[in-house]
Amino acid sequence: MQIFLIFVFHTNKGNLQKKGTHKICLLLIVSICAFSIAFSQTDQALKLQNQYQAKSAFYGSPLVTESLVILGNHDKNIYFFNHQGELVNTYKTNGYVHATAAEMNNGTIVIGSYDKNLYFFDSEGNFKNKIRLGGRIFTNVIENLNGELVFGCNNSVIFLNYNDENIFKIRTKNLIHGSIVKLSSGLLAIGSNDKKMFFINSAGKVVNKYKTNGWVLHSKPLELSNGFMVFGAYDNKLHFTTTQGEPIGQTYIGGKIHSTPIETINGEIVCGTYKGNVYFISLTGKILRKFSTDGKIIASPAELPNGNIVIGSYDNYLYLLSPKGEKISKFDTQGKIFSSPKVVNDSTIVCATTNGHVWFLSIQENNLNSF
Repeated sequence: MQIFLIFVFHTNKGNLQKKGTHKICLLLIVSICAFSIAFSQTDQALKLQNQYQAKSAFYGSPLVTESLVILGNHDKNIYFFNHQGELVNTYKTNGYVHATAAEMNNGTIVIGSYDKNLYFFDSEGNFKNKIRLGGRIFTNVIENLNGELVFGCNNSVIFLNYNDENIFKIRTKNLIHGSIVKLSSGLLAIGSNDKKMFFINSAGKVVNKYKTNGWVLHSKPLELSNGFMVFGAYDNKLHFTTTQGEPIGQTYIGGKIHSTPIETINGEIVCGTYKGNVYFISLTGKILRKFSTDGKIIASPAELPNGNIVIGSYDNYLYLLSPKGEKISKFDTQGKIFSSPKVVNDSTIVCATTNGHVWFLSIQENNLNSF
């Protein structure tokens, strides 16, 4: 409901002669207009749609498919939900499920476990097969150009032929904990606790290594619209490279970066840091603004179709931010957020916590036109 206030002033010589009366009237009108504008704005609020409580921590991020949301848990289970947040299936492994699930080109869902197996499910969440690999699996899986499955396992990058289960390994000195990305250059890129970003061709040969001064843990490389690539490291910097791994520049943002950056529809980079800040950065690396939370940020941000940003913090809150970095709303998830939130559809977000909560939240527009 909109409120219109109309003031009529008599302006004969006997009424508006006192000093400052014109200014008071004008100020009153301007104040009323500003007040009316403020109350005609629309605020988006995060509202509970559904929730589930598991027995242990969620560290991997949700995979959203056409009909399912899939999450692995440290209670050794893989959980399958529909888009309304209803649990439709579970599968028990023999180890922590820390990795994020992936969807293959044929619709098969694949996810690794600490029990050293890759598990395969059909598009409805029914078990199909598992392959023993001999190492704990932390990362998601991608399909290489020739159909091989590629992922990190202990201190190796694994190339797996799904049909004959033939395995080829690239060994690193330290743990591979981050996830692999296919680049437009045809190369694969993956970070490691060697403090390096590895660039690998489709034949499995390392063609370049980019050196940082900190672990490259969960921060996946992001290919930007300007053709460059960016990722974060534990040296408190965002690193910009070409898609062949040649250095371009660095941006120091004052906190370890575990979060994978995103590029928004406005052409800005958004990422979080261990110091609890969410940074908005230009594609050339200039810090534009920041939003601060009360806990470290491990999770990666997600962007809604309207340009708003959702991101979780270790202060237990999931934040909804405007493209300008202003808080629109926040939701108390009752647990620390390590797993990155995902957009299920235009009006639903799924978020999981380290104490086993899975939250399905709807985005509701609260009209503030009334008092």
